[in-house]
Amino acid sequence: QSPVRHFYLLGAYVIGSILLVPITAMILVTAIIFGPVMGSVYSIVGSLMGAAVTYAIGRFLGQDFVRKIAGAKWRRVEQKIRQTGIVAVATLRLLPIAPFTVVNIISGAFKVPLRDYILGSLLGLLPGILITNLFAHQFTSAIRNPGIGAVLVLAAFIIITIVGTVWLKRRFES
Repeated sequence: QSPVRHFYLLGAYVIGSILLVPITAMILVTAIIFGPVMGSVYSIVGSLMGAAVTYAIGRFLGQDFVRKIAGAKWRRVEQKIRQTGIVAVATLRLLPIAPFTVVNIISGAFKVPLRDYILGSLLGLLPGILITNLFAHQFTSAIRNPGIGAVLVLAAFIIITIVGTVWLKRRFES
C-alpha cells in the first residue's frame, strides 16, 4: 500500500536485470501480484527500464570488453544484432536465444541505435508479457475456482504458447 511501491517494483526490474534474474520470473511475479492489466503495464515499463540500464552498461563497457567476457558463446547474438536494428532486437526478444541481460549488454556494446533498440525491445517483449500475464491470471483463477473450464482454458494457453514459440523459432532461425 506504500505510495512508493511503484518505484520499488521498477527498481527491482533494474536491479534484477543487472543481476541476471530471468525476466520471465520477474514478469510472472508482477502478474500474480498486480493482475493482468496493471501487471502488464508494470512489466513493460520495468522490462524497458532494466533493458535501458543494462544497454547503457554494455555501451560503457564497449565491444572489446564484452567480446572478451562473452567469448564465442554469444557470437550468434552478436551476428543477429548486426543484421538489422529493430527486427533483430525484436527477434532476440521473441525467441529464447539468449538471456535478457546478455542481449541488452551486447546491444549496447555493439551500439545498436537506441531508438531501434527500444522499439525492437518493446515489440519483442510485448507478446511474451501479455501471454505471461494472461497465463498467470488464468493459473490463479484455476487454483481459486478449480473446474474443468478453468483447467481447459489454462491448458489452451500452455499449448498455444508452446506451438507459437516453436513456430517463431523455426521461422526466425532459418
